[in-house]
Amino acid sequence: MCNSLTVLGTCGAWPEAGRAASGFLLEAYGFRLVLDLGYATLPRLLARCTASEVDAVVITHEHPDHCADLSALCRALLYGGGRRDRVPLYCP
Repeated sequence: MCNSLTVLGTCGAWPEAGRAASGFLLEAYGFRLVLDLGYATLPRLLARCTASEVDAVVITHEHPDHCADLSALCRALLYGGGRRDRVPLYCP
């Protein structure tokens, strides 16, 4: 079992060209936890796994550079198929 932390983005306030705002993918014991989904992080997440393979999402706070792509993930889950249950979302 591979345990890893993938940095999806590190830009603050807005994504610079070729980069993304705050976001991380933690994979441990077969569980995939997304921590923050700032601007431009969803395409980077989808390069690592499908939306339906995400087991839970944590949003640390409500600034868009930490949560803007949450809406896009919700659409990918709704229209992308492959998952019937809800993905737990932990946020303020």
